[in-house]
Amino acid sequence: MTDTDAILGYRRADGSLGVRNVLLVLPAGQCANALALQCAEGVAGAFALLHTQPCAHLGEDNTAAANCLAGLGRNPNAAAVLVLGMGCDVVSAEDLAQRIATTGKPVRCLTVEAVGDWESAVHLGRSWLERQADAASRLRRERATIQDLSLGVKCGGSDATSALAGNPAVGRVVDRLVEMGGTVVFSETTELIGAEHLLLERAPDPRVRGRMLASIRATEERIRATGVDPRGTQPTPGNIAGGLSTLEEKSLGGVLKTGSSSISGVFPWGDAPQGPGLHLMDCPANVPQLLLGWAAAGCQLLVFSVGGGLPARIPSLIGTNVGPLPLLPIIKVLSNPNDKDAACFFDVYAGEILEGGASLPQVSAKLWGSVLEAASGTPTYLESYCFPAVQVWELLLRGPTV
Repeated sequence: MTDTDAILGYRRADGSLGVRNVLLVLPAGQCANALALQCAEGVAGAFALLHTQPCAHLGEDNTAAANCLAGLGRNPNAAAVLVLGMGCDVVSAEDLAQRIATTGKPVRCLTVEAVGDWESAVHLGRSWLERQADAASRLRRERATIQDLSLGVKCGGSDATSALAGNPAVGRVVDRLVEMGGTVVFSETTELIGAEHLLLERAPDPRVRGRMLASIRATEERIRATGVDPRGTQPTPGNIAGGLSTLEEKSLGGVLKTGSSSISGVFPWGDAPQGPGLHLMDCPANVPQLLLGWAAAGCQLLVFSVGGGLPARIPSLIGTNVGPLPLLPIIKVLSNPNDKDAACFFDVYAGEILEGGASLPQVSAKLWGSVLEAASGTPTYLESYCFPAVQVWELLLRGPTV
C-alpha cells in the first residue's frame, strides 16, 4: 500500500475504524420511535434510526431484527449509541445495549419502565447525548490502512450502459480493495438469478458454493410460490426502457460490480461477514432493508452504480425512499451519457468510458480516489443533500406475523 492509498478515520476501542462520527439513537421497537426523536432533537451529530420492528413478529424475524439492530450499533461509524425501549419490547433494549457494549464504545440503555416515565427518559437521554456530542467533537482522525475498510456495492436503474461502464469500474475497485486486504459485501439475491453459475465458479470453498446456491434457490422458490416465474421475465419497466429484456440480462450486468475476486463467504441479513474478502449478504433487493443490512454488517461506505433513465434524474436516489442513513455514506456512479446533465447528482461520472473521453482503468482510478476521500471525511453528494422528511426504516420480514 502506498501513502496515496491511506485513509483517515476514527480508531474505536475494539480496533475498528469509523469514517464518520454518528451518535446513534436506536429504538428497540417501533413504540420507542417517538422517544428516540425527542432525545435526538437538537443534539449535534445525533441520528434517530426509526424502524418498523413491532411486537407482532415471530421467531426468525425477531432474531434477524435483533441481530440487525445490534449490528447497527456496532457499526464503526457510530461513535456512541443510546438504546431506547418501553420495557416490554420483544427485542430487549437491555440485550441490545449489552451486545453493542462489547465494542467498548459508549452505550447507554434507557426504558420508560425502568426510568419511571416518558419525560424522564427524554431528559436523561438528551443529557447523555449532549455529553457524547462534546466528546465526539474532540476526536481526531488518524492514518489507517485499506484493511480497515468494509465496502458495500449495489447497482440500480440498470441498463446496457451500467453493464458497460459503471459496474465494471466498481468491479475493479472491488478487486483492488479485496487484494489489499479489505472487505466487500454485495447482495440483492433476487438479481443473481440467471448469473449464479458465474459466481459459483468463484467460490473455491464447497461450503461457500453450497450456501450461495442454497440462498439463490430459496429466493427463487419464494418468488415462484407467489405464482411468478422470475426467469425469462423483467420485473421493472425502467429496466425494459433501458434495453434489458430478461432478469438474466440484468443479473449478468449486475454481477460485474463484484469484480473477479474469489468469494469468501455468505451470510444472512442482520449478520456480518467473518473476516476480510468478498462476501454475499443474502437479502432481497428492497432498498431500506439492503441499506440497514450493509450497515449492520459493518460496512462504512457504499458504492451505488446507476445506469440512467428516470432513476438518474432523482437527486436523492438512493436515499429517496427512506431518507439518509448517516451510518452508511453512499458514493453514486452514473453511466449513461444520455443523462449526463444529471451528473451533478452523482460523485463519479462513468459515461466517459462510452463517450471515449476516458478508459475503464481511468474511471475506476477516479472511483478509487472517491472511496478514499469519502473514507477520510469528504462528504458524498447525498450527505450534502437536504432530506426534509423523517423516515421510518423497514426491517426485513419473511413472516408470518401474529
